[in-house]
Amino acid sequence: MQANVNITPPGSVFYDESSIRQLMSILSVSSLQPDRFYLTGYETIFFDSTHEFILESLLTSVMSFDKELIIVKLTADDMLYEKLCDRNQISFSVIEANAGVFDFRILEELLVQSNRYSHLLVSGDVMKFGEHLIYKLGDLLSRYRRSLIVDCGKNSLLLKDVFQYHVDFMIANDSQVDKSVVIAKRSKLVQSEGNARTAQFDLYAHWQMSMRSRGSCIEPMSA
Repeated sequence: MQANVNITPPGSVFYDESSIRQLMSILSVSSLQPDRFYLTGYETIFFDSTHEFILESLLTSVMSFDKELIIVKLTADDMLYEKLCDRNQISFSVIEANAGVFDFRILEELLVQSNRYSHLLVSGDVMKFGEHLIYKLGDLLSRYRRSLIVDCGKNSLLLKDVFQYHVDFMIANDSQVDKSVVIAKRSKLVQSEGNARTAQFDLYAHWQMSMRSRGSCIEPMSA
């Protein structure tokens, strides 16, 4: 397995073994071989790019034109989400969560009101308010068969939390290697095929490219 991170242009997937192991360690799965991670039922897509590029790739790939995104706004930094949605013509609604206080009745009313609300996006800052908030978000969205996107900074969720909170997509990064990873539930990732607005921000295509480095031996899925 050859490292190619030094020749990978920004915005591309990469498969540099040492950097990948560093990223996987922040998820507390360093003992799991990266090329066997797919056995969990999730996929990893490693990026050599900016956080904004990855987030834009994710949103423009999973959000179709006839669907709407729910943004849980925790801080002023979450204005980036609205900017990306406006730039890419993604319909969205914002629910404020002041100091971690969140009215789940508003969210449930939206989910009952229309099937247009397909995904909910929340930043990793949600964990600052305790586990109850993201746990309830994940449980509610799972019951209504909607998708949960968690945009983490350097303090990402652990893999066990991704499973427990019904997270469908998570962005995590490690400033030490200046690389990022998207953790995506495979069943949701395959639904994004052909959905991207541009080839540059095509998450599904980036995933397919990354799988070329996996090798030809694919074991049966366990999850």
